[in-house]
Amino acid sequence: MSVTGVPDGPPLKVGASLADVLAGMTAFQGIVLALLRRERTGEGGRVDVSLLESLLSALAYHNATWLLAGEVPSRLGNRHPSLAPYETFEAADGYVIVGVGSEGLWRALCEVLGLRETADDPRFGTNALRVLNYEALRALLSPIFRRRGVEAWTAALGGAGVPCGRVRSVAEALEGPQVAARGLLLDIAPPSLGAGRYVGSAVALSGMARGSTRPPPRLGEHTAEVLSERLDVGPEALEDLRRAGVVSVYDRRSSHG
Repeated sequence: MSVTGVPDGPPLKVGASLADVLAGMTAFQGIVLALLRRERTGEGGRVDVSLLESLLSALAYHNATWLLAGEVPSRLGNRHPSLAPYETFEAADGYVIVGVGSEGLWRALCEVLGLRETADDPRFGTNALRVLNYEALRALLSPIFRRRGVEAWTAALGGAGVPCGRVRSVAEALEGPQVAARGLLLDIAPPSLGAGRYVGSAVALSGMARGSTRPPPRLGEHTAEVLSERLDVGPEALEDLRRAGVVSVYDRRSSHG
């Protein structure tokens, strides 16, 4: 949170549960590595993953800023700490993201913005100088971006090879053509709950589906099978447990699906 937000504002949390997600992904990596080691050496291993370590690893260059340079990273809004311009700009009808990571891209950006002479401005001649003179650079570029809409800018910048994009809502991101082309959204049709969709696995593995299209189980739907197979619990004992409130058993006969 200390590096999220605008410089003169309070610390902000990010818009997604990154610690939980990253810990799960880290655990997944650890499990795969342990299985690979077992396959190669015959020796297994205990996978130990924490929320803290998973999140700290994702801080990437922020870690190096403190550990190697002795500087405490601060909140910079949407700008990049070591590249400029590399951030969002307000357009006439929304926000456009621009990523200038090389001198060639800087010149291409100036060409699109009608700032050919600015490409050789001594204040902005190199990336290091643009970072150093960030406030002047921002003051120069911001009014120009407000003159046109997002689509016009992304078309012009993209045509010139400058990495760019629009800030999208979650709905716009999920309904984007690339998501459809990649087959990321999976359709499920629970009999009694109606149709639905969910985001499949981000790992596209040849010969494997992105995920299951079976509906999620109802509460207690597999209680009988699990207790019978694992603990040899018969029908009468299961009914006793259900009546005592120990377990929940889903009754398929009462379903309208």
